[in-house]
Amino acid sequence: MKSSLFVFVFILFSAIVLPAHAYTVTKTNAFSVDGRTAVFTIDYTFQHGTYNLVMPLKAERGSTASGTVLTYTIVNGSGQPGKGVAHGIVLSSSPLKNNTYVLPKGVRGDYRLLVLYTRTEDEATEPLMLQVTGLPFAFENVQPLSLNPSELASYKTDPIMLLNNGSNRIIRH
Repeated sequence: MKSSLFVFVFILFSAIVLPAHAYTVTKTNAFSVDGRTAVFTIDYTFQHGTYNLVMPLKAERGSTASGTVLTYTIVNGSGQPGKGVAHGIVLSSSPLKNNTYVLPKGVRGDYRLLVLYTRTEDEATEPLMLQVTGLPFAFENVQPLSLNPSELASYKTDPIMLLNNGSNRIIRH
């Protein structure tokens, strides 16, 4: 009897929760605008075959996801948070509702996290990279969920050096 209950719970879990994890990072990029300002982008997709998904429009610096806000950090080569000024937003062609994207069931949504970062003078010799720290999503009208830290590991850019001469150097792993 216990094994039948376990099988039932596993099948139910698989049918409801696992399809929500149809997500992937498709591209990352980092480049310098003027030697002090970097543009970081992370492109990713989400899809669910059974339910509409609610995805964040807002993006803020922070350590963990907060409701319907994607959070990110800029880190230097030592793994310390960047000291400069950052502004981010999530872009998509998915329909907007209440300042969030609503992804219809069965449709693949393409998203781009766009972050502009202006470094401080003492960061001129440090490589910098963007790392997503929290990516919440929800089934429509349900409490938000979030990707876990191991799932977020690929939501990062290559490090970039912002050089005073206006050029940049991407550091490939």
